[in-house]
Amino acid sequence: MARRALGRAWSLYISSPAAECSISGSTWCQSVRYSTAVEAKGLTQLKAFLREDSGKKISKSIRKGGRVPGVVFSLPQEQELLVSFAAKDIETQLLRLGRTGWGCHIFDVAVMNGDGKKMTHYPAVGRQVHITADTDVVENVTLVHCPPDRHVKVAVPIQIFGEEVCPGLKAGGRINHISRKVRVLARGDSIPESFELNVSALNVGDKLHFSDLVIPENVKLLEDVAAPALKIMRK
Repeated sequence: MARRALGRAWSLYISSPAAECSISGSTWCQSVRYSTAVEAKGLTQLKAFLREDSGKKISKSIRKGGRVPGVVFSLPQEQELLVSFAAKDIETQLLRLGRTGWGCHIFDVAVMNGDGKKMTHYPAVGRQVHITADTDVVENVTLVHCPPDRHVKVAVPIQIFGEEVCPGLKAGGRINHISRKVRVLARGDSIPESFELNVSALNVGDKLHFSDLVIPENVKLLEDVAAPALKIMRK
């Protein structure tokens, strides 16, 4: 994997919003639609091995072996699970999902025992990734245990479509991305993978607001509904 490409794609510290969890209890509209990774293709598996301890020396040794130290938080009784992942697996997911996508994606963290023959599975949402600035090495990652009935705060990326027929862009305008993500509170089995904003009918000066979003079931919008998400500006 080209580590330099990883460094260009993300800043030094990548993080999703703090995951405040609690146990509780395909929509489309003209301007906005969403997709849910869990419903579409199941959970992405990340294989992990247990590690007995933490600390700089231990973490350095883990990284020398081609692995990344990790922690899974918010297990039952507020326990934490110390694990390590193959560095290439983490890098692949970061390149695939992007900066915000990591923080709203549910993984199947498959923790293997010492001989690698037995796995215990934990659904977990990505939280933070620490990357060294000068080497682009992934130093460590954290995830939050997120079973299907747990609610978690996440920031979902916004994707734009309809640019090729947008009247405002054809007239020489440009898109002002006021926000590139949508903060929501969602169940673990209903986290949207993305929201897509349709600009195909927008003229110069037009906006799309968070109030235009159609929020799927088991998802609560945490943004100011009156705030604009994007605007077509004059160049």
